[in-house]
Amino acid sequence: MGCPVAHDFDLLDPAWVVDPYPVLNAWRADAGVLRPRIDHFVVTRFDEVVQVLLDRETWSAANASSP
Repeated sequence: MGCPVAHDFDLLDPAWVVDPYPVLNAWRADAGVLRPRIDHFVVTRFDEVVQVLLDRETWSAANASSP
């Protein structure tokens, strides 16, 4: 099973910047983990966040500061 891609997500959309919660809530209800076009994963459910935090071999923030 692949990770859904949020093709319509725009990180700089003013509506997202002002109030990201409607989008995050929809993602949480639909998939929990998505991959927007920003080449990073968005994890929205608590249980999945815990799994990511505990599995440092699979998940890394090493490129979080890259351009």
